Amino acid sequence: MAPPIAAAGTTANGQAAALSLKCDGTQPYGTLTSDKPGNLYGTTFKGGSTNFGTVLKLAADGTETVLHTFTGGSDGPFPKAGVIIDKAGNLFRTTLGSGVGNCINGNGCGTVFEIAAEGTETVLHAFTGGKDGATP
Repeated sequence: MAPPIAAAGTTANGQAAALSLKCDGTQPYGTLTSDKPGNLYGTTFKGGSTNFGTVLKLAADGTETVLHTFTGGSDGPFPKAGVIIDKAGNLFRTTLGSGVGNCINGNGCGTVFEIAAEGTETVLHAFTGGKDGATP
């Protein structure tokens, strides 16, 4: 088994934080986003139980939680940027594939997703590869 890849960030109070990525994800992309309590949120391009990427939370105390593991189905594979967070604590981002269309070797054209504060994942838009674009 390969050694874990680490993504480093800084908590809201300035403490260094490291995220160990094995089964919980690999290839972290984008920046980490923080909330007021000092939790960090980010994505991994691959890894997780399906190898299609994850959305992660690193609590201010160092506890890591996988919030969502992408299935590569309608929820999309391969988030390639960090998440943004709204005032209610919901997370938003895009994936490169799945949804609808035939943009990535039959693997869809990408999605916009939300991870609600209570943890449910919802696809807000599935790109078709037409006028709405593709592979964000």
